[in-house]
Amino acid sequence: GAVMEVPRTPSLCEHLFHLLLNHWLEMAPGENPNTYPNVLGLERVLSVLEQSFHALSCPHVSRDDAVFAVSVALPKLTKHVFVHFPFEYRISGGSSQNKQLVSDMNLRCCALMSFFFQLAPQLKRPKRGYRERVQFVAECTSFVCKALDARQDGCSALLRVVLRFLVSDFARDDAAAPAARLLLSFTGYYEAVRSDSEAKRACVRFLAALLSHEHGLSHVSFALAQRWMQSLPKLLWQLGSDPAHLALVHDIADVLLRFARCISERRGVFGASRDGAAAATAEGAAPHANGAEGAESSSDAQSTQRLYDGMQKALVPYLYTTVEKRAEDGSVSLKEYYGPFVSLPSAHVQCRVLDLLYYFSSLSKPMLRALSACCSHRTPALADETARHLLYLLHSMSARIDPSHHLECILTIAVAHCLWRRPATGEADEEAGGGRDAVAIVRVCCGEVQHLLCDQPRTPQFIRSVLATIYGSIPSNASKEAMERFASILLACTIDRFSSASQEHTAGAVECLERASAEEAAEAYMDFLTHRGHSVQQ
Repeated sequence: GAVMEVPRTPSLCEHLFHLLLNHWLEMAPGENPNTYPNVLGLERVLSVLEQSFHALSCPHVSRDDAVFAVSVALPKLTKHVFVHFPFEYRISGGSSQNKQLVSDMNLRCCALMSFFFQLAPQLKRPKRGYRERVQFVAECTSFVCKALDARQDGCSALLRVVLRFLVSDFARDDAAAPAARLLLSFTGYYEAVRSDSEAKRACVRFLAALLSHEHGLSHVSFALAQRWMQSLPKLLWQLGSDPAHLALVHDIADVLLRFARCISERRGVFGASRDGAAAATAEGAAPHANGAEGAESSSDAQSTQRLYDGMQKALVPYLYTTVEKRAEDGSVSLKEYYGPFVSLPSAHVQCRVLDLLYYFSSLSKPMLRALSACCSHRTPALADETARHLLYLLHSMSARIDPSHHLECILTIAVAHCLWRRPATGEADEEAGGGRDAVAIVRVCCGEVQHLLCDQPRTPQFIRSVLATIYGSIPSNASKEAMERFASILLACTIDRFSSASQEHTAGAVECLERASAEEAAEAYMDFLTHRGHSVQQ
């Protein structure tokens, strides 16, 4: 027999749409008085429409809902709602309350329009009404540009509209794709808003969303990306270590990481510049390509990596820096300045910032000095979690760091963790600051030293220089446990097979370090090595 076809049940969104549209027609602008209650009613209808269509903007929307949105809802919205946009031309005059409502209506209408940017790829381009769609897309993007240029209140809500447009089919249609104009307007808005404002955070999140999309950078010129990336280290410094700005600091680090990963995953693709700026089309390059891979990398991809590498110099003061101070007598001294990094109240955010280091082609000596200085800082002390994460990163980058600078950095971190001190009394304290974690960090440093010195000759000059560094760091009131840690560092630097060092080795090294002077300690330690069968190469 014949099979009866069950009609599709209309969704709640469809029922709600027809109800709201009827309310809108009853209060249509231009046909009713511009009273506050009437304008408020129009604004509320747009608000509910925006929220109801938000469900249709998800990537897993059904085809039936998409067909309804494009074939039924869109033509009616274009005819009865979008035709009045922007609303100040139909709702003129009135009180200041009315003007604010009209501004809100424009923002909500833009958001409502932008939902249809995302639905377009799910259906074949409809011939009927396409011209009208192109028209309202042009009107919407033009309004967004003007609002961003004017820094209107609530503009941060329009960033979602910009993002939806940039990842839509319309952005790839030259006839209706002012992508470059939108990006320039966004950049001006981003640079103008205060660094500690919610609007700035919305801008940073916009950049993160743009970078995470597969084709997010296809409309971005190299010059524009350069402006964004170079502004972020400065923004980190401006935010400081205030807990109120911690979430924004995390978001900034997230943007920089996404940019770096775009390069590493060969997604650092910049589109041709449409704003007249010099652009580079980069296929992207792994940050540490070598051999055949490095030969195949394009010059533009290398430029993209250089853009990221250039931020290393700007990040150094965020951690630590020194400035020359000239006294009246002409003498010059170095003044230390610790940046906001050491005072960040979250080890997780500190580790997130440190993750940026991995994607640099290499680490400079000033950066390594800044990292070791942060690990040596005691008020506030760098969290053990952060120190361990830093050591892990340095180990993973060992092939890309100058060995001598790397060794100096590791030794400084190890020596700093040999002693924990109470800020108030200055007395050695094993419990405060996590003494057991300090022991673990020193052990990790010793292992890294062994890794760096693998198959390298331990000459008398090298042994003496290491011993002088360690000896000069030992305070007069160092505890027995602290002295053993110093001894373990010394043994790791001078004995090829440090794992075979016994308690007798440790006791002997401690006895040498307790000598009255560095020269006596060096002579005693050289004799100690010789008598125990460890060769000291000339």
